[in-house]
Amino acid sequence: MPRGTQLTPTERIEINTLNSAKWSHRQIAEKLKRSKTVVTRFLKNPAEYGTIQRPGRPPKVAGAVRKRVIREASKKLTTAPKIRKALELSVSTSTVQRIIRGTGFMAFKKMTTAPWITNEHRKKGVLGRDTCAILPGKVAYCGLFR
Repeated sequence: MPRGTQLTPTERIEINTLNSAKWSHRQIAEKLKRSKTVVTRFLKNPAEYGTIQRPGRPPKVAGAVRKRVIREASKKLTTAPKIRKALELSVSTSTVQRIIRGTGFMAFKKMTTAPWITNEHRKKGVLGRDTCAILPGKVAYCGLFR
């Protein structure tokens, strides 16, 4: 990983002209307010400067795909497998979950289940119009219970 910013094209031209004017590497560095090392390394091999490949594993998901996943997850309450299927991604569900977790403003939250409806609930009419509950056959039921 580079420690500082790379030389701009104008800085490169200026280093070459000052070097051909017989300036020392230290003088060039002081004039450009850069380190002597960067000037020396550039002058050693100008054609190869800035072309070195950085080590590390390349990301599985490109930036544009990452943005699409975050946008899809932000739109509505949905699951990672559904997002993966909707966007037709070739990555695993856990990769989609990792992208969502890495945003910092979205997090997984387990949905709370509604209570089981008993005969007592039905008799008392406790449950109102907008109440959802799980019936004994594990079927979610929403509506008026009277």
